[in-house]
Amino acid sequence: MLANAFKDLGIKEQAINTYKKIVSLQYDNYLAYYNLGLLYEQEKQYEQAKNYLLKSIEINDKYAPAYYALGISYMSNEEIAKAKEL
Repeated sequence: MLANAFKDLGIKEQAINTYKKIVSLQYDNYLAYYNLGLLYEQEKQYEQAKNYLLKSIEINDKYAPAYYALGISYMSNEEIAKAKEL
């Protein structure tokens, strides 16, 4: 909840730090990895976004929003072929 509050307030750096703390304590928290990916996508840090979104999918391959977000990240980085795969 704290990380989401930071995100909603536009304090993205603090939100990122909070999510990183969460994944350091809960390595299997796919939602934290997903949210980290979204934050990095918003910051146009596409490699970081892809890494966290891929980790989210690795943990829970049935979480459809992570696939969608990863596709958007690929498109934003002009990797259209990879985006189409998703």
